[in-house]
Amino acid sequence: MTVRLAPSMSAAVALTASAALLPALAVLGELRPTWVAFAAYAAVCAAVGGRSRPSAAPLIGPAAWLFHNGFVEHRHGALGLAVPAAEAVHVLVLTAAAFAAALVAALLPAPHGPRPGGRQRTAVTASSFPGPVPDRARSGPSRWRRCSG
Repeated sequence: MTVRLAPSMSAAVALTASAALLPALAVLGELRPTWVAFAAYAAVCAAVGGRSRPSAAPLIGPAAWLFHNGFVEHRHGALGLAVPAAEAVHVLVLTAAAFAAALVAALLPAPHGPRPGGRQRTAVTASSFPGPVPDRARSGPSRWRRCSG
C-alpha cells in the first residue's frame, strides 16, 4: 500500500515546488505568459497530485496558480485578474492536472518493487548464517527445567 500525502501537506509541497520552478523558468527565459510556463506548472501539479490523495487537488491547483499568476503573468508577485474567465480556466486546468494524476495513482495497484528503506524480503535459512548452526534440540523453552515448588 502506497502512502499518499494529506491535503494540507500536498498544498505545502505544491507551494514549495511552484516556488522552486521559478528560478528554472528564469534561467530558460520563460518568466512570461507562454504555454511553456503554463505547461511546466501543469507538470508540477501532476507530479504533486501523483503522490497525493484526490481530495488534495482543489488545494494543489490554486497553489500553483498563485505563483504562475503572480510571478509569470504579472511581475513582482502581484496577482492580476484582468480577465477573470481566463484565470478561472487556468485554475481549473491546473486543478484537473492534479486531480487526474491523483486519481490514476489511487486506482492503479502499487508496484511490487523494493520495500521502503531499500530492505528486501528474504527467507531466513540455515545457510544464511555463517558458521555452525546451533542444535535447537538442546536449547530453548521446551528443554528448560521447571521448578516444582
